[in-house]
Amino acid sequence: MKISFKVHEKNLGLAKHLTTAISEVLNEFDQIIVIEDDIILSENFIANMLNGLYLAKNANNIGVVGGFSAFSSRNSKFKRPKWRKSSNFPAWGWGITRECWSHYQLELPPNYLEALNHSRAWQSQSSYKKKVWTARFTKVANDNPFTWDYQMQYLLFRRDMMTLLPTNRISDNEGFDSVSSSNTKDKRPRWMGEERVFDGMLQGKISRVSRLYQVRDALTYGGDIRVVHIFSILRKIRGSLRRKRLKGPTD
Repeated sequence: MKISFKVHEKNLGLAKHLTTAISEVLNEFDQIIVIEDDIILSENFIANMLNGLYLAKNANNIGVVGGFSAFSSRNSKFKRPKWRKSSNFPAWGWGITRECWSHYQLELPPNYLEALNHSRAWQSQSSYKKKVWTARFTKVANDNPFTWDYQMQYLLFRRDMMTLLPTNRISDNEGFDSVSSSNTKDKRPRWMGEERVFDGMLQGKISRVSRLYQVRDALTYGGDIRVVHIFSILRKIRGSLRRKRLKGPTD
């Protein structure tokens, strides 16, 4: 295996460093698998990703292949995992072709929202999910890009592309922790489950899966937490009833 190292004279920052490196590799090769330093890989990760990229080239609307799934390999011994389509970008072990990467924009244009008006993928998103992603896109558009992965999701929306993901993860992130509260700080989020990847080979075809995967994807990647809003409304109702009881009957 040929290993090449490159040291920059100045610190480019994460977003520019990663995207510059991807562009340089794709100037020489027609596809790339991106693995950062805090990613856990299954034994057959590379072989599975190469198969996934092959499947993607023979599909019409798949732009990215990813190794992460919201589901771990807990039940993989009972059912051989599959490749399935998703509308969300997974940043933890992924692959892309030169042709698809050519449409990537680290710095979003001023009219980035107008460009999404013609996207069927964007129009199919829920109103809440549109608000979530609009806020994220606005943040990277108004700032010197502090991240690069929001722009990947923008690319998928703008080009009406899907991703190819496994039903059971073949890659994971060991450096991702929760900062939502003092009780969860520096701890692995519960929704990620245990650090466990599927080490076998995925089925060599794209399969249809239940809507459970779409729902879990929406919760994981897109922040489409409408269920949380339902519980929020219920809490407000309970609070209102409690205040009425404490206040007592009125004339």
